[in-house]
Amino acid sequence: MTTLKEAVNAANASVAALRPPSFLAELRAFESAAAQAVKPFESLNAKPPEGVDLAELVRKARKRLTARSSGGGGLTLRELRLLAWALWLRVDEGCIAGDAHLLARYLRVVTALKKRSHFRALASSYLWNFDPDGPRFSAVAKALRKLLEFAPPKWRERHQQWGIFADVGAPQMIARNFMTVESNEGATMKDAATRVGLDGMLAHGGMSRAAFCAALREYADEPNLESLRRLTAWRNFVDTREGFCNSVYAEGLLLPWAERAPSQEMQSETLRVLLDSHKDPRMHKMRWAGVREDAQKIMFRWLVGASLEQFFEVINQASRGEGMHMWPQRREFWLAYHKRGVLSDAWVAFGGAGRGYLRGSRKVAYAALK
Repeated sequence: MTTLKEAVNAANASVAALRPPSFLAELRAFESAAAQAVKPFESLNAKPPEGVDLAELVRKARKRLTARSSGGGGLTLRELRLLAWALWLRVDEGCIAGDAHLLARYLRVVTALKKRSHFRALASSYLWNFDPDGPRFSAVAKALRKLLEFAPPKWRERHQQWGIFADVGAPQMIARNFMTVESNEGATMKDAATRVGLDGMLAHGGMSRAAFCAALREYADEPNLESLRRLTAWRNFVDTREGFCNSVYAEGLLLPWAERAPSQEMQSETLRVLLDSHKDPRMHKMRWAGVREDAQKIMFRWLVGASLEQFFEVINQASRGEGMHMWPQRREFWLAYHKRGVLSDAWVAFGGAGRGYLRGSRKVAYAALK
């Protein structure tokens, strides 16, 4: 693994061959190259170990921490630091966090050592593995609060502002960090994640997911366009290829409308973002696997309306002139059936001419006639 010193030396070497017209130009070139080189080292988060048999480390820790040994419980400083990443790893009969005695012994040792490297590993592992229903996260949070005195100042600021190691309420406070950003730009969401310490890999972690779910619960009480755009920007910031909160995202956007009607703008925007993220459920059923049936019914109902609107939009463009007078009444007729909930599904088939009217526009799926 490249060290910070090696990265800076590489940046220096990259500009050594330059012959700028002045010392100032050379300095600026070096600063720019150095800034790019040290970017990977800017995050305060620790990274999980690579090439380490954590399962074997857990087995060793069980024996050593159970024994009446002194100091680090018979484990080296490196092993104690690596063990932070394995506290919730199930090995054989369970995980260390599931054993109150073992976890308490480990936390006493780490707290007594007061080392920054141990804090960073434990804090990052805690945020990565966080599960509000998991074993003894409150005990680990308590130990982290004790260690904040010896942690980098940025971590203390994060806890003071967002309560990231609080016994309760951390996901809700972190959610507000994301839901109060000024715009829906991805870079802004990245800044929000960095502020709270959920950047890099931790953007996919347990605390990030818990905070996103907390934001969705608040959204359900008062859904609005601005919150919808922030939620969408937040999810898009995280690598959605890994299915970040896939089911709860769709349910969180749809279920608020189970017993109330959205505005046309709200419905259209919600439909648009879900078609972007999950595609049309009539053609991409696997993308909707796990989404509650009552949420899917709302999506199908909206798709029926969107399909009808799409059909009459094409007809309106195609029938300019003779026969145009027939379609407004027919549109009102079928949309009235839809509003009464009579239509359970609607699928439009377009020939080449009809598809031509839709070319370049973002519409719901339709059948194509040869």
